[in-house]
Amino acid sequence: MKLFVEGLLHLFDNPARKELGDSYPLPQIEMCSENSSMTIVRCDLMHMNWSMSTIPNCYDYIAAGEASDTLSRCYLFDSGDTFKYGVVEDYEPTASNIRRIDIYWKVDLILNSSLASISVPSITMELYTEGFSRWALPDYVPKLLEKDIIFGGSRLINSENTTSTILFTSNLYRAIKPGDLLSMLGFGPDYIEFPRVEATHLEWPLQENEDVTRGDYHGIFNVQMAKAGLDIQSERRQHTILSAIALAGGAYGAFSTLYILLFGKLRLSPFGVFHQIPIIALCTVKAIHNKRCKNSRLNDDDLNDSKTDQFLLDDPAQPSKLDNIYISTFTNIPADSGTNQQSHSSSGNDRSVQLTDSSTSWDRDCRSDDGSSCANNNGEQSSQNPNHDENPATIKRIHQLERQVSELQHVLREYYIDMNYLDNHRNMRRR
Repeated sequence: MKLFVEGLLHLFDNPARKELGDSYPLPQIEMCSENSSMTIVRCDLMHMNWSMSTIPNCYDYIAAGEASDTLSRCYLFDSGDTFKYGVVEDYEPTASNIRRIDIYWKVDLILNSSLASISVPSITMELYTEGFSRWALPDYVPKLLEKDIIFGGSRLINSENTTSTILFTSNLYRAIKPGDLLSMLGFGPDYIEFPRVEATHLEWPLQENEDVTRGDYHGIFNVQMAKAGLDIQSERRQHTILSAIALAGGAYGAFSTLYILLFGKLRLSPFGVFHQIPIIALCTVKAIHNKRCKNSRLNDDDLNDSKTDQFLLDDPAQPSKLDNIYISTFTNIPADSGTNQQSHSSSGNDRSVQLTDSSTSWDRDCRSDDGSSCANNNGEQSSQNPNHDENPATIKRIHQLERQVSELQHVLREYYIDMNYLDNHRNMRRR
């Protein structure tokens, strides 16, 4: 239940944008030079009151990358939470929040950088957020972001003797956790959040007046925040269990409609699987009982065969129990009966034999049909000789109504409603 409620909350609480608050930390800045190392000459900050200040030692926040086989090197400027952008205009005069940061750079071996390409020497830049960069890879990276984090999703260039203004927007990518049950079912998934930044830049030449220069450098770029909002991008599963059920239901509805158009309306089936469970259980019990009875009959047949073999092995000279029964039966008949009495008794015996035979056969039929056919036979025998005086027209009308009711039942069963469950239930009750 708790999992279901959390899924509903995630489903409805999924905004596409939210406010950042009062401030936003300065993103990590990666700087790479080709076929040469580089030097960060100075770093300036513009505060919210439009005043400028210089970071005393910019290399306190700069880390150099690992050396490679070539002379190309990369550097990462990471100030953590030391410098933050101001988001609101209602700032305090002494607020430490900034509007932008200016970084002056210089290529150490400008000749090597010029020989690497026929274009003007330049550096490449990439912005990262804390905990999501190729300098410190997270434990899990979505496939959609894997190439962006390795090759750079918004790589920028600053050429020699130019200045670049980098405008970035903060972004939050919400990836679905691997194996998340809620997302597989179709409810709101459980996300892993990856903060990112996307950037664009504008570039133009530096001034040629040496009086306004600020040291020995080859270029300058500044980083500013473009908007004070956080764009949210969330993953969605295209195929879920609920969508599969909905697709199956839609396909069933389409096929049912086509079938109705071609062959007419289907019968109503008000009884489902739960209605069939008792009947299936009773049928299973009956099958087990019949199997046990069959095994019992086989055991009785084996016992009778053994008794027959024993009877054949007995001494013929000794009288058996069956002979004693026959002798005792015949000895009860009077010996001085007349001829008429003998004929009368013989005819009576004949009738009794016939009645016995008929009753025996009737009893055998009743036992074979579990008593259901006995009532039918009695009803048929009683209806064969009706003792009533009814009008032939009334009898004809009754037969006509019975036929119409039978036809109506047949039509209802075949075209309107499925009554197989009630038939099975009725048969089980009879048994």
